[in-house]
Parts: sequence; structure tokens; C-alpha cells
Amino acid sequence: MEVYGGQQPEDPFRCSNSPKDIVDRLVEPVSGTKRNITCDNWYTGIDLFRILLQKLKLTAVGTIRKNQADIPPEFLETRNKERYSSMFGFQKDFTLVSYFPKPGKVTLLLSFLHPDNTVHDTEKMLREVIASYNFSKCGVDLVDQMSSSYNVARDSRPLTIFFSLINIASINNQIIFKENNNGKNISRRLFIKELGMLLVKENKCKEWEIQDSHVNCAPTFVQF
Repeated sequence: MEVYGGQQPEDPFRCSNSPKDIVDRLVEPVSGTKRNITCDNWYTGIDLFRILLQKLKLTAVGTIRKNQADIPPEFLETRNKERYSSMFGFQKDFTLVSYFPKPGKVTLLLSFLHPDNTVHDTEKMLREVIASYNFSKCGVDLVDQMSSSYNVARDSRPLTIFFSLINIASINNQIIFKENNNGKNISRRLFIKELGMLLVKENKCKEWEIQDSHVNCAPTFVQF
């Protein structure tokens, strides 16, 4: 995860915001693990995906912008195209897909993972490459949804990034908790409440000790 800093001045701490440099930084922890990366059309490109495959041993799937020079004109033509039809272009290491979900609309995807035109959904003739992208692309949206459902943020702009990190950390924490406890199910509301109590327990106990040395500050908490 990386915070987007926007336009930055020329100084020693300046980070490039080019799609290639951003992807290079984000995939560094999984470089060489032969995993698949899902991108939106801001990052998707043949040259970048080829670098991921050849140098970092990572495959990639993503929607691609229609104005890229590598796309043949035939893949952009929507006239006389049947609904749910597809057009494929294959090269040695990648597949380009043009999918027509409805009249006048085309969706373009680039994949360095899928070598063929396998059908995933026969009703809408949804190809495996598109189904794979749809399945994995929702991670960011899901995190945003979960963060907004139980948001710890306050109306204090200097702490916006801090509260965002707390939201994301609590989501990751619950995932790890379930993995370490045989999939134990606990609602997100209760989990965040217990987590918050654990985070403030030490300082709260010190405060109670000052007020009354006889206070028992050992409530029952979720065990990790």
C-alpha cells in the first residue's frame, strides 16, 4: 500500500508517480513469487506487464485504455457486434480480449496469465480472463466498503492518513484472527470494539491505578 502524494517538488524525498514506478514499488514484497497482479487501466500496458513477467516472475491481468497504440482498430469497432461476443488476439506471452457486454460498448482486457479463450459463464459468454479480473478487482472496493461501514476517522484533517491506516489495519487484523482461530466468526462491530479495548488497556489501567490503586483492570478480552 502506498499513499498518493500528487505533484511533488524536486527534492531528495520525491517519488515518481509514473504507472511503472508505482507498480514496481507496490509489487516488491511479492517479486519472484509467481503470483498474479490485477490492475486497472491506469497501470495496464504490454511493456509494463512484460517487465513483471520476465524480470519479476509475476503475471498480470487488467483493463486497458482504448487509446493505447498497441490495440488493433478491429478490437475497438462496436458496430454489428453481437451482445456478449468476444474478439481475441494472441501473442507468445499475452492475450488481448475485446468483450461486448451490450450494443455500442466494448471492454478491453490484457492478460499475461490466460493463454486461451476459455468460457467461464455460458449465459453471457463471459470468458475466463474477464471472470478472473472481475473476481480479483474488487479488493480495493471491498476494503473501502468495510472501512466506511465502521469508520474510526474523526473530523480532523491532519490525521486523515492515520485513521485510514487504522481502518485498514483492523481489517487485516480480523483476517489474521480468523486464520489463527480456525475461522472463528465474530462480527466486525464486536471485533473492532474488543480490539479498541485491547489497544487502550495498558494506558487505561495506568489511569485507573492513579485514581484508585484497588481497581481491578482485567476485563475479559478476545484472545489472539
